[in-house]
Order: sequence, then C-alpha cells, then structure tokens
Amino acid sequence: MAACKKSSDENPQPETPPADTTTNNNTTGSTVPASFTQKVLLEQFTGAWCSTCPDADYKRDQVINANSGKVIAVSVHETDGMEISLIWALDGIFHTNIPSGMINRTPSNGNVILNQTQWMSNATVALGKTAQCGLKIKSTVSGTTATIEVHVGFKETLGGTNNLTVYLIQNKVTGSGTDFNQANAYNTSAGNPFYNLGNPIVNYQHNYVVKKVLTANMGDAIAATKIVAGGDYVKTFSANISGYNQSELYVVAFVNKVGTSATTHQIMNVQQAIIGTFKDWD
Repeated sequence: MAACKKSSDENPQPETPPADTTTNNNTTGSTVPASFTQKVLLEQFTGAWCSTCPDADYKRDQVINANSGKVIAVSVHETDGMEISLIWALDGIFHTNIPSGMINRTPSNGNVILNQTQWMSNATVALGKTAQCGLKIKSTVSGTTATIEVHVGFKETLGGTNNLTVYLIQNKVTGSGTDFNQANAYNTSAGNPFYNLGNPIVNYQHNYVVKKVLTANMGDAIAATKIVAGGDYVKTFSANISGYNQSELYVVAFVNKVGTSATTHQIMNVQQAIIGTFKDWD
C-alpha cells in the first residue's frame, strides 16, 4: 500500500450529490441527439485506514461542486469494509495508490494516477473536449431487484474497442470499527476542519462507494455496428439490491475506450441516475 500524504484545505464531511434525474419514465421513441454534454468520471481510490483520505474526499467534492452536473465520482475502496474486487482489477492495470484518482483515465504529464491536487485542473481540461457519445439510463425497482436499461448513443463513428461499464454506487455508507471509521491525520491540528473530530472519525459518511459492478470490471464490448453516427446501443441489467440503502443508491454508466497500457485508456462519457428513475440524453 502506498503511504498517505498530507495536504491542506480539508472539510470534515463530503457533500451528498444532488439529485440528477428527470421525472419522465418513458424511454421509447427517443432518438439519439446530434450532440451531447461532455462529462467527466473521477475515479477515487481510498480506504478507511488512510488518515489523509478525508482531504481527498474534500478535494473530490470541490471538483464536483465547481462543475455542477458535469463531474461524476465513484470511490473504489481498498482493504476496508467497502472493498470489492474491482480495486484489484484496476490496480492490475493502472497501479493505483491510496489516496489517488483518475480523471477520465487520461494521463497528465505521463501519469494516469493523479493526486488530489491535480483533479480540478485535469477535470477542467477533460470538460473542454467535444463529446462523441452520450448515455441515458432508466431503472425500476421491484422488491429487492433493480432492472437497469442503459442506452449509449453516438455522434460519430469511433475507432478502437469501446466498452460499456455500469456500477451501482451508494452514498452515506457508515459502519462500526476499523473497516468503516475514517482515520484522521488532523485530529490534533488546531484550526484544521478535522481538528478534534477524533482519530478515527466515528460514523464518517463515505459517499460514491462502488457497491457492485454490473458488467465486466473493464466493461462489456459495445457492438461495432452501433458505434456510428446516430447509433443507439442498448443493454439491460438485473441486480439484487437487498442490503443496500435504496434511497442513496445510484447507477453510474460510462463508455470506456480500452487501451493497451495504463496510459492509453480513456473514458469517452459518463452518466448517472438515482436508482428507480430515468435520466435522459443530455
């Protein structure tokens, strides 16, 4: 495990993401638009044991709040009560550190794994690009089963291998003990927002936690015949959500171009929606 490094400008608790959805639950008859909003995926690597990870949470939220509705975050945990196998799949490709993150899986100065001080500037650069594709999401819940329909629409033909990846993420995740209580390097630093909150911080709210991957870890291949101007690729998933807090559960779906090395992958676009709602093309 990489050692945590202290940085400044912390906040005691991460923000809860705003609702980003519409009330229209009819996905039929909606044609693929001629253009899409470019959005950014911020993949954060974290752990409850990491004493400087609260600072990374805060800087993540700064990026989200500065780019309303355009930056979508997921937090992938390592060696705590929120870990799933996804972290090791990503580590095997990108060589993750704790804390660190990726912005659309694109490199900056030769590195795809970025510390939290780099997230804002790299998100700004990524948002300046023209979107070549977009997504919409419809999901319904019956009992403990969620049915999720994801559309990927294309503005133009794309080369290479393009996959669809779908996550379930949950906000306000808490628990007891070392697997959930957040280590805090700043408990004795007077004037710091984390001062005197305890080390660890008990009942710390972990947001954007990846709970389940509905595709392969690096996504499922999108049919090449759909990756053309006006193409609409559709895939439906079923997920058991028993044990999850449904009111804090989101779907995050993204198109990822698969590379041949850590620095040649790319997130083409990303979308999120609260479970049980519809998020249209935008």
